[in-house]
Amino acid sequence: MEYKHFFIILLLFVAVRLALIISGVLPVLSSNSPVNILINIIFIAIIFYMGWSLAKLGLKTVAVKTVIVMFVCVIMLCFAVLAGYAIKRPVLGVSVPSVFYLITILISSAIFNILLGMFFAVAGYWVRQRVRR
Repeated sequence: MEYKHFFIILLLFVAVRLALIISGVLPVLSSNSPVNILINIIFIAIIFYMGWSLAKLGLKTVAVKTVIVMFVCVIMLCFAVLAGYAIKRPVLGVSVPSVFYLITILISSAIFNILLGMFFAVAGYWVRQRVRR
């Protein structure tokens, strides 16, 4: 698969998930429900496979492309959280006393998610390199 395919798949995956959370079909992100765990495993598997698939491009390229995809996914998450905050629908599932704390949580979550996505893509790259030998 090409990079643009992974980009589209992950963006649609995140968009549908967030839309279902805002509509109340799925539980909030912080809940440890079996559905959320399954969705997270699928998301991690897609990112791992992206690293595996793009391994021929090199480690730096895999890391940069993953950061770009994860950054766009995090921006979508931030918009969904702010939209949920505006219409009084929980998305994160965390009680936030003010907008300052909400922004702090979003920034720390963004950094963590980008690094975590890069970790799993690089792990996919690393496994692919080891399997080739």
